[in-house]
Amino acid sequence: MHYFKQDVYFAIPVAETEGYSLLTTVRNAAAKNPDLIEWRLDYLRTSNEQKIDALAGTVRKMAGATKLLLTLRTKDEGGHYDGPVDEYVRLLIAATQIGDCVDVELSKGQDVIDQVKEAAEERGVKVIVSYHDFQKTPSNEEIIQKLDEEKASGCDLCKVAYMSNSYEDTDRLLEVIAAYKEANPDTKIAGISMGEYGKKNRQYAGLFGSSLGFVGLNNRSFSAPGQITIGEMKDLKKGYYSDRRHISLVGFMGAGKSTISEILGEKLGCKVYDTDQYIEKFEKRSISQIFEEEGEAFFRKLETDTIDHLASLKDSVISCGGGLAIPDLNARKLRRMGEVVWLRAKPSTIYHRVKDEHTRPLLEGNMSEEYIENLMEKRREYYERVASIVVDTDDKTPEEIADEIIDRIKEGNFT
Repeated sequence: MHYFKQDVYFAIPVAETEGYSLLTTVRNAAAKNPDLIEWRLDYLRTSNEQKIDALAGTVRKMAGATKLLLTLRTKDEGGHYDGPVDEYVRLLIAATQIGDCVDVELSKGQDVIDQVKEAAEERGVKVIVSYHDFQKTPSNEEIIQKLDEEKASGCDLCKVAYMSNSYEDTDRLLEVIAAYKEANPDTKIAGISMGEYGKKNRQYAGLFGSSLGFVGLNNRSFSAPGQITIGEMKDLKKGYYSDRRHISLVGFMGAGKSTISEILGEKLGCKVYDTDQYIEKFEKRSISQIFEEEGEAFFRKLETDTIDHLASLKDSVISCGGGLAIPDLNARKLRRMGEVVWLRAKPSTIYHRVKDEHTRPLLEGNMSEEYIENLMEKRREYYERVASIVVDTDDKTPEEIADEIIDRIKEGNFT
């Protein structure tokens, strides 16, 4: 079985109470070609083995080739099921005869998990062990503890979902997931932030190491707060979870990104996008005006949104603004889109290239080699983090630099 082997999967939850609406929604969900359809058994008006068995064949038929995840979410963790534990076990064991994977709650204990796992393994069915908190996002230590407990259970995927009460909660969970995945690269995990503050997680958790996300069939069919639709996710998936191979040029202002990107585009026969020009066209005003009228934070947000727009387009060469690669999210996006080339130059080289220009807001009133050197040093770690190729541009012509980039990509000569 190939599920849980690709990087990121997206499931459409189906939470219907009656047979007809259930089958219609499963069919409609399958038409959207998700990786999984999650059948929420706890939403059925009557959740028993006979009811599930009676619907199983038709649900399978309506799902077609789409794999099924069966979930019986309890009231304690935001669902509707409130039956006894022994019945919970029987229903999930029955679910292993229908689905491709089943969800078991960590809070039910290892004995319950083991019983479901044994039945699942006999049928080649994957097991997700999950934990949900609809009130808060706890401390980093508590999140890690839950993931460790789930990993120790022997499941195929560890899932934690927390209510996000601030943007800081969402960012913190993403950081924990990224660190946990780095420390446990062979462990499949899903870290989900719920609520309106959690939308960033729903969109980009896969860039931080999360393997499973949940998306609504439409804006009326969300099974948990903060979900986005399959339509919204498909554009992001096309850009970040596909085989797109953009070439993104990063580096300090004046490093030659615009000039070299044009040469690369001509040599490779692909379109060229300059993020600053893209933003200016969208905003209908210059970068200097945006800085003056809205401030730097607003401009950085535009840069982040611009990457999403460009990621889903055909393979291209992208000239990135000097500060675009600094935010961690932006860096992760660029790396997933293809190769990232850091055009590196000495401060003296940059100074001589830009000293007579007045279109760079961060250098207005600070045009000196010393200031440029200090700012370059602050940004160096960010360029090092994101770059897959580093090219020194001092004393080279733009043509030579472009040829070196193409050769390095062809040879697979990355950092």
